[in-house]
Amino acid sequence: MMGRYGKEFLVAALLSIFVGAWIFHQYAHTKRERAERTTRQEIAQVRQLQELQKVWNSRGVAKKLMRVKGAVSASKVERFERKGNRLKVRMKNLDPKEINRVLSAIASLPLRIRTLDVRRTGDRFSLECACVW
Repeated sequence: MMGRYGKEFLVAALLSIFVGAWIFHQYAHTKRERAERTTRQEIAQVRQLQELQKVWNSRGVAKKLMRVKGAVSASKVERFERKGNRLKVRMKNLDPKEINRVLSAIASLPLRIRTLDVRRTGDRFSLECACVW
């Protein structure tokens, strides 16, 4: 037979096994939820990257670049060179309205600006810009 506290010892052992199993279950559940959350975040990031690639690789960007060139008269455009996904622009003798139009046109496109140099000489501006997309 069992000793004086045999049944209590058995109940305590079973209770500790149940508590251990419950703790293990909670740990496994939390770990699974964390893994699912991480997976959902990674999927969202991949989708966002795909959407950005669609925008940045758009052929429409090349067509919209002509807005930058058309923002000022051709006599003020000293250099407008497009090679592949690169653009180099140099404009001189721009008034404040023209410089705002050019900068707004550049800012509205999905471009990564590598260099942007705006210089003021009196009331006129010169602009040099190198962009990629």
